[in-house]
Amino acid sequence: MGGPVDWSKQGTQGGYGEQPSYGQAPAPSYGQAPQGGGGYGPPPIPPTNAGWAVAATLFFWPLAFTAFTASSNVVRLWAMGDLAGAQAASAQAKRMGKIAMGILIGIVVLYVVVIVVLISLAASAANSYS
Repeated sequence: MGGPVDWSKQGTQGGYGEQPSYGQAPAPSYGQAPQGGGGYGPPPIPPTNAGWAVAATLFFWPLAFTAFTASSNVVRLWAMGDLAGAQAASAQAKRMGKIAMGILIGIVVLYVVVIVVLISLAASAANSYS
């Protein structure tokens, strides 16, 4: 059958179940994606912006209905494959939260201005009677 077997050279051919030698890329295991991606798979889900919907509830509750509806539609639209619709719903939830915050800031500024005017009117009225 041949000459004597040189056992020192056994396993260098990369037989079944053996580790590859240095300089060779390991073969991917079963069920693993190939390295480097390739652009396959669904796009990442847009943020739901549920925090902005909660902010709309706290700041100006009438806008919260629209914000929560848009926020809850993001995952459903993404799961149906409507990435553009999911991104639009995400943007709408964020926009409603920011509008609610702007309305609250406007109300607070208006309140401070009214209080300052009332205090100055009261001070001037008190000075006119003395």
